[in-house]
Amino acid sequence: MSTTIESKGMSLTSRRWKLDVKGMVNEYNFKLNHVHGDSGKCDFCGNPLVYVAVIDGDNLKDKSTKTYSIGLDCLQLVLGTDWAYYSQVNREIRRLKKIAAAKSRAKKYAVQYKDLLDWFNSLHPEQLKSNPFYVVMYKILTTGERVFTDNMYRAIRDKMSKVRMSVNEYDEKLKHHKDVVIPRIKTLRALVMEVDGITDAMSIYDTPKYSAYGFVTDVLSFAIKANRITPGQIEGLNKVHVRYTKMKKECSEVANKKELDISSIPY
Repeated sequence: MSTTIESKGMSLTSRRWKLDVKGMVNEYNFKLNHVHGDSGKCDFCGNPLVYVAVIDGDNLKDKSTKTYSIGLDCLQLVLGTDWAYYSQVNREIRRLKKIAAAKSRAKKYAVQYKDLLDWFNSLHPEQLKSNPFYVVMYKILTTGERVFTDNMYRAIRDKMSKVRMSVNEYDEKLKHHKDVVIPRIKTLRALVMEVDGITDAMSIYDTPKYSAYGFVTDVLSFAIKANRITPGQIEGLNKVHVRYTKMKKECSEVANKKELDISSIPY
């Protein structure tokens, strides 16, 4: 049940209004019920509200409970900033305002940046998901969680002018990555394990410090998760391949020299 204690035309700072409210407040123990942004009307001053704090007042005399709607300004005047729930109300109203601002921006961006959103939606889902820059920009445009800047707009337009891969072309690239690239990385890891004497039962912490096993394993994990590898990773893998191929060859030559020709042993 909501009880209205309106100012009836009086200023919220008027002495009479303050005395009336103070007298009522002294009769109740107020606790916070919840805060919402569905608009309403303040029971203490009668003004319309966008963000409303709903408080429960327990009557100290007859033990009854009454529920009131109140705005932040009135809350400060009526219960004061040292009220146990004032900071909580303030934080919740700031959170609701942030959500409302994001929704408003998202609605605006859907019209203002329709060309960018259409381009993002034309990409292969994996192409969008695998690019961190695309992910962040798309999220900003669709959720409005941040202000979309002119620099962001120019950066995306630049990408749009360079990325011309169709969904079918990306499907082929993705298939090549899964069928060719990832197996090659696995083969290289097996080579590293063979040369460095690493087994599947060993922990990464038990592998030799000089080994490239950790690097190759990290690249493999990234390649599987992101469906791509970076130019820097490709360069690193090629260096590992050259080094370990050479090391395996040298190990084989050493092993061959140690083999004895029993026909040359005199009896």
